[in-house]
Amino acid sequence: MIVPPFNERPDWIFLLILNNGVSIKTTVDDILILCTGYRPCLEFFSKDILKQLSYLHDDVFCPIILHRNIFHTNLPNLAFIGMYRGPFWAIIELQSRWVASVFAGLLPAPLVVIQNAGLDMERRIREQQPRPQFPHNDYVGSINDLVRETTMNTSSDKNDIAIPAKYRTDGPDEKILDEVNATCQQADQGHFIAGAVFRALHQSQWTFERTLKGKPSDGFASGQAQFYFSKQKELLYKEQGNLNLPSQIPLDVTQKYIYAYDTDNDLLSVYFVDNNNERGSLFHTISFQSKHSSDDGWIANGQHLCSQDHYSASYLFVFNGINLSRFEIEYIVEGPAKDYTSKTIFQPLKNNANF
Repeated sequence: MIVPPFNERPDWIFLLILNNGVSIKTTVDDILILCTGYRPCLEFFSKDILKQLSYLHDDVFCPIILHRNIFHTNLPNLAFIGMYRGPFWAIIELQSRWVASVFAGLLPAPLVVIQNAGLDMERRIREQQPRPQFPHNDYVGSINDLVRETTMNTSSDKNDIAIPAKYRTDGPDEKILDEVNATCQQADQGHFIAGAVFRALHQSQWTFERTLKGKPSDGFASGQAQFYFSKQKELLYKEQGNLNLPSQIPLDVTQKYIYAYDTDNDLLSVYFVDNNNERGSLFHTISFQSKHSSDDGWIANGQHLCSQDHYSASYLFVFNGINLSRFEIEYIVEGPAKDYTSKTIFQPLKNNANF
């Protein structure tokens, strides 16, 4: 940023220079929001302690190796609270209670063999490729693990909520829990799921297998797909693969769509793409069903009429924490010259290869 002299215009900057060299002139009407995130800074510890912690200053994903993000076997008088990347308020509440209880002698420290197993798990988390959004995706599972460590009771209700208000020392805040339960009931009816799917698809890579059955021909396709960030609330979907039809040599296939998320109405819609990779006409809007419609994951539907051909789309989204472990799309196409079913199963790509 190029800043003007203080006595000329102290309230703003003249010019914003991006990393790619593009310069953007600013005015007093512009608002610049600095979302810099954070980086760990533990250099106040000795080098020996940092070595024990396997400290990596530039690693915001997993900067130190700790059991439950708290303890280390070689540092019994040291514990960490808040070195946890993800939705964390209930985690921090329980970490704090566990550390206080151990240091006060109310609870024993975890066994060395258990801590070593936890350290090994954190090393595997650090080394995994590609890295997920958060090191510990199962937020509720992490909370329940901490609850068990602090000898508190945990409910077996699958719809149980996990917020700090539930873990107060004088008992849960029932008013807050009632409000959250009401929100969860909305979610069970399919609200908020469109946004969760959109975030899970962001910058994700997949392999796919597609089966075609019916008229004009049976076939099978496979390849790779990726969701690119296109613009605010839009993802550009691109796939490349091979299509195998009876009595024909394999054909190269490509396809593009734009997935757009409407925040105000909580709607996820699929659009065709023009030659400039911009949003074209609407393909269909994805309508989510209630949670009880499937034991496997979230089911959604969409409809599209293309000339005389009718496309009926069915989706299945299977979550593992906040990430998608797989998703499926099935089209039933009916028309004068078409009568076929296309089913595509997407699995996460195991490496970082681009295409």
